[in-house]
Amino acid sequence: MAELVAAQKLNQNETQAVYGIVTDAELWQFGKLESRLFTRNQTRVTIDDLAELFGALYTLMEQAVRVEG
Repeated sequence: MAELVAAQKLNQNETQAVYGIVTDAELWQFGKLESRLFTRNQTRVTIDDLAELFGALYTLMEQAVRVEG
C-alpha cells in the first residue's frame, strides 16, 4: 500500500489509478489504488495456475498502456 501511495506522488497525480502486485513467488495478489480508494482483488492466484497468473499480468499491462496511450 505504501508503494502505491508513493507511486501516486511520483506521478504527481493522486487521482490516476496505480496497480500493485504482492507475491512470495507462490501466491500472487493484485490491487488498485485510485485516489484514496484501495481495491484488492479477492482472487489469490498461485504459481500453479500459470494461465490465470499470466492473464492477470496481461490485464495489468493493458491498463498501463491505456493510461500511457
